[in-house]
Amino acid sequence: MRANSKLTAIVAAILTAAALLAAPAPTQSAQAETHHVGYDRYSLTVDGQRVLLWAGEFHYFRLPSPALWRDVLEKIKCPFTGHRELGGCGVSVPGCLC
Repeated sequence: MRANSKLTAIVAAILTAAALLAAPAPTQSAQAETHHVGYDRYSLTVDGQRVLLWAGEFHYFRLPSPALWRDVLEKIKCPFTGHRELGGCGVSVPGCLC
């Protein structure tokens, strides 16, 4: 199980690095909009406004029928401002050899 977690972390790091390298460089003429972001014990603040984070979690392996995933993800998206999906790539990507 630990080897699978390490492999997932390595793959995620490689994909993140590839995405950052492939992203276009910002142009000089574009004005960057800056924000002040802070946090306390319960919430984030963006430009002095409190932003509450409500999140849910979805485990693919607990609902093995892919036909039902869309319904669950839409229900998660409705009341929450974020969500996390957990599952091996063999569950979400058929034929994956992870």
